[in-house]
Amino acid sequence: MKMLVLNGSPRPKGNTAALVDAFVEGAKENGHDITVVPVCQKKIAGCLACEYCHTKGEGRCIHKMICRRFIRFFRKQR
Repeated sequence: MKMLVLNGSPRPKGNTAALVDAFVEGAKENGHDITVVPVCQKKIAGCLACEYCHTKGEGRCIHKMICRRFIRFFRKQR
């Protein structure tokens, strides 16, 4: 199974990172494919409500957002 782990901690060597590492190690030992994304290090903006996606974008956002990576990941899981 493919899994996406979103680590929101700003501390790359903190307690959350240790927990994520332990989880990833256990999941890999059991045959899972893991992708870890340190979201705190990414520039992620919320929706600007410009309505482009609904009017001209055919459901796609005009703004280049990191969230597209997550959307592609989840679409592959179908």
